[in-house]
Amino acid sequence: MGIAGTLSARSLAALKKISSPLYYEILKMIKAIDSLDDITAPGSTELTISSGSIAVSGIKSIRYLIVDTEDNAASDELSSITGAGVGEIIILSSASDSRIVTVKNSSNLNLQANCILNSTSDKIILISLGGNICDEMGRSSNG
Repeated sequence: MGIAGTLSARSLAALKKISSPLYYEILKMIKAIDSLDDITAPGSTELTISSGSIAVSGIKSIRYLIVDTEDNAASDELSSITGAGVGEIIILSSASDSRIVTVKNSSNLNLQANCILNSTSDKIILISLGGNICDEMGRSSNG
């Protein structure tokens, strides 16, 4: 049946009242979840930072990416994600509790503030606007 089939009309109407753009983004995410081949499974893709950037390829609605420091350095900074399509949801997590990834507020990553991923349990969620620009949607510090 999928997630879309389990939401009541009342729930969808309540979401629509929040904000029209948010409503459509939530519906897009629900449709993506219902077609699992359009989602990168958690932990299935590990990318290493190179000169402050990671590159993704292919089109996905939701990407769950494990990010590692360049040359397994103790810490590294991520200031750019290239290759993501418009509307893609990107969830980032650190590859190791012993290596710190700082996701930087930059001209490519519009964040509330820098986000320090110092635990594999920490996450930041971004939405791609295209043109290698992403906006923060949320974060969690669980480490």
